[in-house]
Amino acid sequence: MLLTVVVCLVAAGALGASLPAGSHTPSAAAETPTASPPPSATLAGVPATGPPGTLSTQPTADRQQTTGTPAAVETLQVDAAFVGVVHDPDPVSVHATGVRTADGLLADGELTITIAEEPFTLPVTDGTVEATIDPTRIPDATAAGTATVSVTAMTPADADPIDAAAIDADTASVELVHQVAVVTDTQTTIATPLALAEGIATSFNVTDPADPIESAALVRYAADARPGGTYETGVLDLDGARQVHEGFTVQLEGTVERERIGLRYAENAPDAVGIHTLDPGLHLLGAAPNDRAAVTGYEATVTEDLGDELTTDDVGAVVPATGATGGDATVTATDAYWVATVRSADRVVFSPAFQTTVPDGVEPYTMSSAARR
Repeated sequence: MLLTVVVCLVAAGALGASLPAGSHTPSAAAETPTASPPPSATLAGVPATGPPGTLSTQPTADRQQTTGTPAAVETLQVDAAFVGVVHDPDPVSVHATGVRTADGLLADGELTITIAEEPFTLPVTDGTVEATIDPTRIPDATAAGTATVSVTAMTPADADPIDAAAIDADTASVELVHQVAVVTDTQTTIATPLALAEGIATSFNVTDPADPIESAALVRYAADARPGGTYETGVLDLDGARQVHEGFTVQLEGTVERERIGLRYAENAPDAVGIHTLDPGLHLLGAAPNDRAAVTGYEATVTEDLGDELTTDDVGAVVPATGATGGDATVTATDAYWVATVRSADRVVFSPAFQTTVPDGVEPYTMSSAARR
């Protein structure tokens, strides 16, 4: 499921090759390349707004009855800048205050909100909602864009439901992306199971001098750039099958505690296939489900994901997301993994077409609203 602050990555110079922090060298005959830390790769584009601010303090409300007023929701907020509809590791907090019935009493019961035509029913206590939702309930094929979050029903305890037409309710908005990755260190590995669109959403703003993130880059490990391999930008310039084949790292410089980035899949892109030769040595690869329908439930061992030409005896592997090692380590659709091969092999990767729908209440993402590299 998906959300927003859009920025784009600009090319930077070649970056030094090393395994990301917390990883260890896969066992294999190939020697692990080493190099100095990568230089900064600066993001450019529209300023990121970041997560919404703190909720306004509401005055303490009593339960005294008033007359002549409709049911109401005074404030509604989604506590995230963007959410992933296909993959998002975080539950998303929703807050509402001043939830009142038509007689003016603070409500107990349930409140239903809708995001991109997907309803979420939330508990209400003393006129307040403090709940979390799973954005991946929004259909996988929903287009990226800004979605309106609206109240569609109120069900007071021991009373009949009230539909949206009879509720004077606040609305909110949230950006929908397809895949969200969480960065908890200066470098995090990720993979995309489908070809990427150009915009990247972030929870930080490198154009703001007060922001602790000084620079950021989405890069790949170019194993064929010998000697030693390099980290390179230009991920969004790769063809779709190559984007699925490659694993990526999100490199941040500055004070990094916990940040989010959002990826958009290329909507209505054509099918693409690529055959990629793995020479003996070290590679950073992305899991490749090779089927759009299998993206959300994909799970395979490293050797299964590599294809038919390599066995567990041919590879050493590390999956940074889980710390698992060896050819029988399990990967999912958004995992990248380091693998060292002892012989050459071809890997066939298919990037299937990603057909999308645009539900009511969603303003489709367009390049005119995106930063450009």
